Amino acid sequence: MKFNELKVVLENIGANPYKCSLDQNYGTSEVGVCLVQNGSSFKIWNWDSGKRWLFHEFDNESEACEVFCSIVEKDKYYTTHSAGVFDNDKAAMHLVQKFNEAGILAEIISFQIGFERKKCFEVQVFGRDFLKIKTIRGY
Repeated sequence: MKFNELKVVLENIGANPYKCSLDQNYGTSEVGVCLVQNGSSFKIWNWDSGKRWLFHEFDNESEACEVFCSIVEKDKYYTTHSAGVFDNDKAAMHLVQKFNEAGILAEIISFQIGFERKKCFEVQVFGRDFLKIKTIRGY
């Protein structure tokens, strides 16, 4: 597999471009994975909270692309997309129900933010289903 073929495969599995990248920008999320070509070598980098570390280096483009693809495919995190964040669980559940009716798998995660530890609810969808949600959300 070559870089250009890997790009197509990543699009087909619905990889989140903010969490996995094929260039030097290392994405824009807090955690991610990146495949970078540097001359004749290929490096897979991981990053977390602004720090990055080398996962593996390859001399072979095909092997590097295969390993990168398997990392993204095996870890649901890299194909997870946010469909919205809500301040109450009823609004999040309503959106999940709309997605489920359309045949789209969605989950809700809850988290706290700010000094007051305000509880928020994020609706997440997976893979290529992310491309379908815009018409359901109405934008």
